[in-house]
This record gives sequence, structure tokens and C-alpha cells, in this order.
Amino acid sequence: MRKPVNLNVLLILCCISSFLLSCQEEKSPSKGEGIEDYRVSPRPTSGISEFSSDFDSAVNLADLFPDDHSGWTNLQLVDSNGATDTIIEGNKVYIGDNSVELQSDTARSGCCAIRLVAAPSGNTVSKAAMQKGGFFFESGDDLWVSAWFFIEGYENYQSIFLLDIETTEFEGSPGRRIMMSGGDNVIKLESKGNISGSEYGQVKENSIPFPKNQWVQILVHLQLSAAQDGLTEIWQDGVKIISHAGQNLTTERTVYDRLQFGLTANGSTSDKVIYIDDVLVSKQSLLTNEGGG
Repeated sequence: MRKPVNLNVLLILCCISSFLLSCQEEKSPSKGEGIEDYRVSPRPTSGISEFSSDFDSAVNLADLFPDDHSGWTNLQLVDSNGATDTIIEGNKVYIGDNSVELQSDTARSGCCAIRLVAAPSGNTVSKAAMQKGGFFFESGDDLWVSAWFFIEGYENYQSIFLLDIETTEFEGSPGRRIMMSGGDNVIKLESKGNISGSEYGQVKENSIPFPKNQWVQILVHLQLSAAQDGLTEIWQDGVKIISHAGQNLTTERTVYDRLQFGLTANGSTSDKVIYIDDVLVSKQSLLTNEGGG
């Protein structure tokens, strides 16, 4: 028999996530500052390196957050105008104008996918995303991430963020994140906090715009290093669009322990609606698994 869904637990997870994320936005280290001055938690000593979620086994949104922590950790919902009241309606959770929903109308495979809505950022950074913590990826590791995204609408995608790879050791959770560059709807990799390496973009004359209103696979590979021997590779629908050697880790002792998928920030001027499906995280290559490369 299926265990009853505890909606109160889901509500608490939403509220805690919103509060912590709004606090983190207030202050974060920047290039040239002493990173240790921003330490907020001890360096993790262990964690997982494999995770997958296709959303198909969940009957309810809360099913994605099992008590044994094998699933998603919590929702990332931050309203741009500071709303904090969480409203649960069936398989949809709202905070202000932002929402996360388990739905079956649009899915890349199987029965279900996640629909996320985020209004433009205002007094705070607007967010609507799925979050998974408890990872352990350190210097020398290979970090592979694959996910499928469907961005609704035909307007410009400027300044929306789809995937964050973070360390929670330091205030502001610095790391690497994928965003849409301004004006041309192409993916680039940003350094969150500006202390985990350079920003990597596509070669302009060969850049490939992100397709609109269709499912698109994004595959990321990081050979982790705080020095110049790191490697960053990104594929879009099987085509390698970014490949750069260089730093992609904050410090040689940094551990990437949290990933976020969805609208991890909406810096655009309009509401954004996206779907995510078939998420994979691994130390092993995902090229053959997902057909990239």
C-alpha cells in the first residue's frame, strides 16, 4: 500500500527553501575576496554521485520527496515580491506568482514531467526549480549532468537560468550555472559568485540558438579542478556547443553538493514557463546513455 502523502512536509520544505535562498541572495563572495570569510558550513566528507529522476513513478508531487532522501531534496520557490505563503492545490505548489507542478500534459518520455513558472525578478531573485542535495563531487572527479528542458513561448529567453551546480559550504552557494545569454537565445556557462572559473560561451559565428517550444537535451561534463587543468564540455541535442579547459571549481577542497534544475533565476522581463524531464547525474559518462557527443 502506498504511504499517504504528507503535504505538511512538502509545505515545510518549500518554506525553508524560500527562506534560506532569500537570505543567501543578500551576500556572496566575489572574485578577489577571501573565500573562507564566507564559509557557512563544514566541508562535506561524503555523499552520492548517482541520481536519476524521470518523474513517472510519482502519483503526487510529494512522492518525489521520500523520507529516506533518495529522491529530490526540496522545491526552490522564491517570489520576486517577497511572498512567503505556500499554497498547495493538488499536484501544484505556489508561492506568490511562482509555481512547481507535477503534470502529465507535456512530458518528454513516460507519463509525467515537472512544469515550472517564474515571474520576472523584482525585489528578490525570482526562482522556481527542483533541488537535489547530498552530492559529493570534488577535485579530480568527473561530474556528468543530463536533463531535458522545454521552454514555452516564442519571446526572448534572455537572462533565464536553467541549471545550477553549487557548493553549500560558502555563503551564496557559488559554482557553475547554465543561462541564456542576452539577446540571442544561446546557452552559456556562468560562474556563480565569479570565483569558480571563467564564463564560457559559444563561438559566436558557430553558436546554435536554443530551440523554442520543443524538448531539448542539455548534457554537461566537468572534469573538476580549481586550476587550469579542469575541463568543461556542454552538448545541446547531441552537438557539442562549449568546450573549454580551465578552472571550474571554487577551491581545490571545494565539494559540489547541490544541483538545481528549472528556473533557478528569471532575470528576464516576462513570466517564464518551462518543463523538465529525465534528469541524470553521474560520475560516469552519459554520452552513450543519452546519445550526446
